[in-house]
Amino acid sequence: MSIFLLADDNYTARLAETPPPWGRPLIGVPEQGQFQMTDWHMLPHVIVHALARHPARARTPSEASVCVVASPIGSTSREAREHCSGRAGVEVHQRLLALGEQHCPKAPLVVVDGPDADGANTALCSSLWSPRSCVRGGSDRLVRVTGNAPSIQSEVAMGMQRGLCRRLVVPYVAHARSSRAAQVTTGRTLRIAYAAASWGHVDAEAHGFVAWRKALRNACKRLHARNASECQWVWISMSGNGAEAALQKYKDADFCLQPPGDTLPRPGVIDSISVGCIPVLFHPAQRTLWAHHWDGENSSVTIDFSGGAPRPRLHEQKVYEAQADAALRQLLQMPEAKLRQLKRGVAAAASRLVYGAGDTVEQANGADAIGILVERLRKLKLEPSQAEADEHARSLAARGAMIEAQRSYERRADIPRVQWFQRRRYK
Repeated sequence: MSIFLLADDNYTARLAETPPPWGRPLIGVPEQGQFQMTDWHMLPHVIVHALARHPARARTPSEASVCVVASPIGSTSREAREHCSGRAGVEVHQRLLALGEQHCPKAPLVVVDGPDADGANTALCSSLWSPRSCVRGGSDRLVRVTGNAPSIQSEVAMGMQRGLCRRLVVPYVAHARSSRAAQVTTGRTLRIAYAAASWGHVDAEAHGFVAWRKALRNACKRLHARNASECQWVWISMSGNGAEAALQKYKDADFCLQPPGDTLPRPGVIDSISVGCIPVLFHPAQRTLWAHHWDGENSSVTIDFSGGAPRPRLHEQKVYEAQADAALRQLLQMPEAKLRQLKRGVAAAASRLVYGAGDTVEQANGADAIGILVERLRKLKLEPSQAEADEHARSLAARGAMIEAQRSYERRADIPRVQWFQRRRYK
């Protein structure tokens, strides 16, 4: 079962031929970890370039079981960008399907899109995710690849302005290029590390997640004042400023706090796993991120701050202060046997979440994030298999449950009123 890259598409050909901008090596982190400052928006480039060099690549479309093309979101074509920005436009969808019909009439067409189908303003071809574009649901011939499927932002806060398309979800591009640092599980001098910004995330503020972040930051500072080895906090921006300090803390810590920001996933989850630090999640849906790449049940800790709602909408950190203090005490008191079990789970998960660069052990064994994606691509059919159809049905059911949970939560009388600009109309 082989993969054919549609290099007749000039943008796809350019990504396939040009090495991704891997950025610069990070200072102060283990060399064996191969950490670099890479922009998370580079996900399509990383994937297309890797697939072009993968042993599963077919040289002719007649040999292939699946065809792959890059989303036009990063193209220099003004026309492509305009189509991608349309709310209900289907022009890009139609053009891509025509390209697939021309070259691979008997195979599904996979379009490698941007990193985040859930955010409001991300590097994504939004028209590929509109309800009109996704009208065929799980039976669509077009299969979209993204780092984050629609969830909190698009399906609840934005009133389901994006459809539930046939898709494959892959990990974000984080700062890690190898999982070797995750195998070092001894010699840690810090119990809890926290690296996050508590301002500047507009969507996170609307969701109420900034309040979580501030409460956790304050709880960490209180522990640090008592004992510096119990918790340490550093600031890191959305653009990655502070990544060196964050990775340094992560490699020294047993637990790394990962509250949501503008969306549920964050590259920090993968960064922490890649150095053997157990991610601590605060929304139950975070456990289900990138489900084909890691087992969140056995390699993370979840301390639920959500109160049963996808989008809590409580905007004052003082509401969460007691929860934050209790959460950190729980981590300090974690039994040693449970800690060792979680570290084994993290070490096992690490290789499947990173995108190896160069000659890495993960790439050689086909066990990095690209290898897992290739496994899934090989299983795709023009008409979805029963397993894929069942997975899509579960996604529909989960979305319905999430919508109802949000409605129920917002009907409760004890939800405090917030400023008008923090409220988003729910449809």
